[in-house]
Amino acid sequence: MQDDKRIQRTLAIEREADTILGRRLASARAQCLMPLEDLAHVLGFTVEEILDHEQGSFSLTAVRLAWLAPVLNLDLSTFLKDLPEPPLIAGLRAVPPC
Repeated sequence: MQDDKRIQRTLAIEREADTILGRRLASARAQCLMPLEDLAHVLGFTVEEILDHEQGSFSLTAVRLAWLAPVLNLDLSTFLKDLPEPPLIAGLRAVPPC
């Protein structure tokens, strides 16, 4: 039962992160005044894929974020800053950053 709750919480956090990333993508595209069709064409995506990403209904992979950032004149970290953190796994301590 505990595992089910942890899994559900993790999935909810992941959906929240997808929504945030999608909003950031949509905002960055709007700031560049770049139409959906142009962004899709430059990257070899479909317009539907871009829309799915912007709506948070399809996760953005690290590779796609790395491709999107320079096209939108952004640093990759712009997309990744302040995303929700995953829940801690019971019994593990947080490791200090390197």
